[in-house]
Amino acid sequence: MERRLFLKTAAVSALGVVSFSSVSSVALAAAKKKRIPISVQVYSVRKAAEKDLAGTLKKIAEIGYEGIEFAGYYGKNAQEVRKFLDDAGLKCSGTHTGIGALRGDNFEKTIELHKTLGTRFIIVPGGIDKELHSVEGNKKNCRRI
Repeated sequence: MERRLFLKTAAVSALGVVSFSSVSSVALAAAKKKRIPISVQVYSVRKAAEKDLAGTLKKIAEIGYEGIEFAGYYGKNAQEVRKFLDDAGLKCSGTHTGIGALRGDNFEKTIELHKTLGTRFIIVPGGIDKELHSVEGNKKNCRRI
């Protein structure tokens, strides 16, 4: 290979690696921003949360978790819970919410609560409401909402 061709090939290859690295880091940052954080469902530590929700959230963050999934708020309002999350450096990755919270006048309140908590994910557990035990029951509930 002649020297000019070698230098040209090396330069183009190096430029490709730099470009790929830049694109990869941008894509990785975007993916990390969009992903759901690795989370703990607070119900799994409910006894501790009942006694001290703020302290429990801080301990969860200290052991390396990034997020929390709620199934109740232990007597706290949305603003208090959000402050606890912010103080602990955690994100709310979702909530377990009964189907009744999505019906009628409750719908807007439930959406506002989730906006305050900073989550887009509302999980309706299927095992509680018998209507949700079948495909037809789920379809019926979706039409009501």
